[in-house]
Amino acid sequence: MLLDILNLIGVIACAVTGALAAGRVKMDWFGVLIISNVTALGGGSVRDILLNNYPLPWVQDPYLLIVTAVCSFLTILIAQFMFYLKTIFLVLDAIGLVAFTLLGAQAALQMGYGIILACVAGVCTGSFGGVLRDLLCNRIPLAFKAELYASIAFLTTIFYWFMLQVGVATNLAVIIAVVFGIGFRLLAIRFNLSLPVFDYDDARFKHITWLERGLRKFSRKARIAYNEQENFKEHPSNQVATAVSEAIQTAVEDKEDITIAVTVSNEQEVIAIDVSAKEQKEEPSETEGEEQEKTSEQASSVSTSTSSASTKDKGQD
Repeated sequence: MLLDILNLIGVIACAVTGALAAGRVKMDWFGVLIISNVTALGGGSVRDILLNNYPLPWVQDPYLLIVTAVCSFLTILIAQFMFYLKTIFLVLDAIGLVAFTLLGAQAALQMGYGIILACVAGVCTGSFGGVLRDLLCNRIPLAFKAELYASIAFLTTIFYWFMLQVGVATNLAVIIAVVFGIGFRLLAIRFNLSLPVFDYDDARFKHITWLERGLRKFSRKARIAYNEQENFKEHPSNQVATAVSEAIQTAVEDKEDITIAVTVSNEQEVIAIDVSAKEQKEEPSETEGEEQEKTSEQASSVSTSTSSASTKDKGQD
């Protein structure tokens, strides 16, 4: 009984969303009617065709066609107010998703299928109506690229099956699964939750084998290393490092104290390097000291002989 009520709510919500999708691509009234019916009843039809379960839901209960037709035409009449009812219909859409999912899972389990086909039936019933709607409207299905939708149908089916396995009563399991699925769907809308996106650009990998990619990678690394080696002396920072290292090496070899001043202007790429050595007084070596002593002794002897000669000349006078 609960699922029947939720199923009716889901049919109404899906019929309205289908009519709005048809209006966005400017279909006529007949197109709006078809898209509404496909959105509301397409998921259950796909499920029963896959499970070979006949008659189809809308064939067994034709009143569903009347409900979807009324909803589609009412949507046309109140389309200008739909913007203000957006939140309400998001909640109704979440209810419909969960209700359709549980109905599909129950149908598969009652027919004796296992959890795998139950998940397939639940996902088809819950999301394939929207997939058919988007395909007929020439759009990529929102279930494949927007926030979590089909994934919630899958997780709700798993959750419902698990509760049945642990012995929870069917009605209680349905209520808990409904709360779980609706809450999860609303959280996905609120926080924009989605699965990771696979981004593949065929042009980047066309006609490139794994060997070619490896060779290109190796040649690119070799070319980068060669360019770095060739441009080492031209780079401003490398010029500074080279000049400073050469100045330090020269100073170490000559045992001199040096002063290095480096000025770098990043905007104009100008580098000024001033390397100057302090003058030092050279200490005389031992050989030079001996020569100086000999020279001084010779000078003193010369001066002594000169003074004695002058004294003799004065005595003779």
